[in-house]
Amino acid sequence: MPSGFKFEKPKEVLFPTDYKIEKSNRYLEFIRTLCSIHDSRLHFLNAYYKSPLEEEQKRLKVFLDAFFIDNAHEFHIGEDQDLLEVIKAFEIKNKINFLIMVHNKHSFFENLLFTAVINKMVYHTQVPFLVIPSEERLNS
Repeated sequence: MPSGFKFEKPKEVLFPTDYKIEKSNRYLEFIRTLCSIHDSRLHFLNAYYKSPLEEEQKRLKVFLDAFFIDNAHEFHIGEDQDLLEVIKAFEIKNKINFLIMVHNKHSFFENLLFTAVINKMVYHTQVPFLVIPSEERLNS
């Protein structure tokens, strides 16, 4: 924990997503409970790169809308920018005080070619940051 850090209830929670999380991810219930306990508003943020959501992604968005029906939540789109920049700008604009991301499993070649966004976020966020594993990562 950074020196001088003072605990704040997570009132505005940001969950950047590509809508490829598994419906069975056991941590979705944890997020729902966290938001319920603290009366948090959950912001789903999707970075959009000129390609519409695929059908499975649309279905997951509908699922999340229903799953978090009893929690205040909103869906947002960050267009045509680097995901890291979209997240940072959103954090500031919306006074986000808690960040949640899913750690997806990457292939050997993906790890060689790309630095994971999560690894970058660790050094660029000023808010508490929770990383949850994808079901694929949990089962490997």
